[in-house]
Amino acid sequence: MAIPRIPNLWLGIRGIRKHASSAREQGFRGLPKRVGCAGFKYDFYSRVYPLPNSPTSDLDGNKNLWSDPPVPYDYFAIQNRVDWVPSSKDRFFFRWSWNKFANERQDWSYTTMPGVHSEALRRNNIGGTTDYVRTFTSSTILNVSLSYNRYWDNRPLNQTQWAYKPSQVGLPEYMDQKAGEAHTLPSIAFSSYEQISNPHVALLPTSIGSVRAQLSRYINKHSLTMGYDGRMYYSLGGDSGLSYPGYTSGRFTFNNNLMRATSATAGAGTLGLDWAAFMLGVPAAASVDTNDSYYATTPRHSLYIQDSSRVTSALILTFGLRMEYEGSIRERFNRGLVGFDPAADVAIARAAQVAYTANPLPERPASSFAIGGGVNYLGVNAPQTLTEPTYRLMPRFSFAYSLTPKTVLRGGYGMFYDTMNASHTFINQFGYNRSTSTNITDTAGSSWNYGYFATPGDNPLTNPFPVRSDGTRFDVPTGNKLGTNSYLGRSYSFIGNRDFQPALSHKLRIELERQLLRNVVLGVSYNFGYVPNLGVTANLNAVPEQYWATGLARNSAIENELNRNVTNPFRIANFSSLQSSNPLLYQQMSTLGFFTSSTIQKNQLLKPAL
Repeated sequence: MAIPRIPNLWLGIRGIRKHASSAREQGFRGLPKRVGCAGFKYDFYSRVYPLPNSPTSDLDGNKNLWSDPPVPYDYFAIQNRVDWVPSSKDRFFFRWSWNKFANERQDWSYTTMPGVHSEALRRNNIGGTTDYVRTFTSSTILNVSLSYNRYWDNRPLNQTQWAYKPSQVGLPEYMDQKAGEAHTLPSIAFSSYEQISNPHVALLPTSIGSVRAQLSRYINKHSLTMGYDGRMYYSLGGDSGLSYPGYTSGRFTFNNNLMRATSATAGAGTLGLDWAAFMLGVPAAASVDTNDSYYATTPRHSLYIQDSSRVTSALILTFGLRMEYEGSIRERFNRGLVGFDPAADVAIARAAQVAYTANPLPERPASSFAIGGGVNYLGVNAPQTLTEPTYRLMPRFSFAYSLTPKTVLRGGYGMFYDTMNASHTFINQFGYNRSTSTNITDTAGSSWNYGYFATPGDNPLTNPFPVRSDGTRFDVPTGNKLGTNSYLGRSYSFIGNRDFQPALSHKLRIELERQLLRNVVLGVSYNFGYVPNLGVTANLNAVPEQYWATGLARNSAIENELNRNVTNPFRIANFSSLQSSNPLLYQQMSTLGFFTSSTIQKNQLLKPAL
């Protein structure tokens, strides 16, 4: 049925939009006096947009932006070094440094609300090193050093955003309580306009502590070096390290779904229609985040030995061997996923098989429709690390040979391993981060959930997250309570094997150097690199090959057939028993379209891992 929409909408848009423009001409003066729907401060947000560069393009979101915002930045650094020589055989030095970099950039609203949209890039660093050298004899030297470095790098919010709470823009006070100290200016997102306000991003550190001891011994024509190098990587993060703690004060999305002429209108533009929904206070989606953090560590230990010898006056050979142990990433409180168990039992298996049996596909008999497989959490029926530790041997060899006094041939070969440590490999924290969403309408606006619009002014923005039938208002992260059932209805990426090995690189270089003039040297070199075990991403749940189209021409018939909607055996109505046996899982499933939709694309039911 084509659901009618509000008539004469464009007349209303032009009138109110002009009013907002004239208000902006007076300059931004904090919270406006006039408010929009039922307390929500529409003018507060509308004034954030700069005036259009072209007055005839009043509703063009792309032209309401200044092209050259200022790019201020500050950099401040302090460093110091102290040398101490207590005796002719002992030498110490102490070095420390501190620097702070701040860059405010891409602030498209700098003329109306400075700072609120700045990509507040922050790169701060503090570090220190202590080094000791002991000269036992003229041919034996010991060098020991300790160092620590802590580096912060992120785009945290500008103080302008911290200054606001949800209630200050007309949202209910329970949103202030939800955000707590992490409150920000609530985010407003559109299809055709720049998003107002960004997620709350914390300035998160990565640290490396290291200790090194090296003994050098010179014996005749040999220069022998051996030592130990130990490191510990630390990383504090959250939500894959990108946007922790996230949209703490809410994110409200407005689009053209509810402002078309009818629900059957095809090809409706977004420009103006999503703004109309904003003016009326009817978001297409409302969400708020509750995200946890993680604290990950990785140890690394190395032993090495190297001998450089002058074989003749013209030839020098160097042999070396490095042995490394890298422990895998460990999260201090096991807040993360590890691997995938294809044989794991899941709570929906039996009921889904029964539902599929009622409407099986011709291509897949009910007897082959088996449901299984699930995720594992660190320390829960699984190890406490992402992978097993790795042990590596890395030989090195080099030479330098003087063909003539002005011509030298040199080269070398070595093996090098990549690393997988907490400084650049994130942990999947699914279950510890959760977003609460409100389903405003199930019927494209012909009826409303939670009693919206039952009385004048009672729109979604007056109560965006109403109390639900179970007495809750927000979805609380489940942690690892759902176990292998946690990822039901979602796709999942993971490191494939417990014995995962970082990429190994073989490198070879040969160079011929010739001195042409006193200050001119010509060099010609050959470089070779080979990586036999480069990691790749593989889709383990692709549609089987027997259903693919063959040939070089596009087969629309097969494509349409695979994308055809069929009865969804995973519809949540088939799992009503979970309401009593596993209410936490049932509640999570009720928020996913995979389970709430009555239909599903046919290709989904043909995949091997359902």
